[in-house]
Amino acid sequence: MSTSPVQDLIVEALSKAVDRVCESGDHTLPTVLHPTIELPKRAEWGDFSSNVAMALAPKVHRPPIEIADALAKELQAGSAEIFERVEVAAPGFLNFTVKRNRWVEVLRAIETQGQRFGTSEVGKGELQASAFSSSCF
Repeated sequence: MSTSPVQDLIVEALSKAVDRVCESGDHTLPTVLHPTIELPKRAEWGDFSSNVAMALAPKVHRPPIEIADALAKELQAGSAEIFERVEVAAPGFLNFTVKRNRWVEVLRAIETQGQRFGTSEVGKGELQASAFSSSCF
């Protein structure tokens, strides 16, 4: 499954948020190899959503809403340049509204690169471990 540049930003921000939560000592979170970043079912829920907190919950024996709250706080503090809003929805979804200027940057890149946009030789022939991992576990 291919991702968009904006989804890649969200995955990177989530990875950093997990690291910061881990480093804070408030939670011990395991590495999540492939967080799900999806379009939410309803537009008012934001641009993207993730169930990463629900995927982590059984591994750490914590309620997903608690994990989502911790991650949302970290995302709002550490990724304010990306997100207009990060909201938690029961039972532990994270809903993201991306700042307008991030969308404009993507549109500019598409326009600049024209038909080359989205093509790359990076990683060709290599196994990809994960776009989302944490080094503190």
